[in-house]
Amino acid sequence: MRYRARVVVGKGRGKGMGFPTLNLEIPEVFDAKHGIYAGYVYIGEKKYTTAIHFGPVPTFREAEPTLEAYVLDTKLQEAPSELDIELVAFIREIRQFKGSDELREQIARDVAEVRKALALGRVERIL
Repeated sequence: MRYRARVVVGKGRGKGMGFPTLNLEIPEVFDAKHGIYAGYVYIGEKKYTTAIHFGPVPTFREAEPTLEAYVLDTKLQEAPSELDIELVAFIREIRQFKGSDELREQIARDVAEVRKALALGRVERIL
């Protein structure tokens, strides 16, 4: 299922770890469970492979859920004001890590899982 989301300003932590994300306002009707997903963002007419985080960020003691999209293999010149996001396959639950180094290592593994899930057709429609 696709959702329309506004891009908002984030804290810049993803960029500092080498995984710059588009921070998104959570759509009013967004019925996904918290976790990491393989999916796509659509900016204009282009479709981009994306790792998506939805939920709290316990590593940084943040209980409020966030929605973030890391666009793979693309360096966007500037963030769009809006985009469509599509969650395709669930990768894993949200977990707490000891710090940003451990989190960075897990994000790298998540990105590899996203690539594999979408390339191998493990595209279970989740919504």
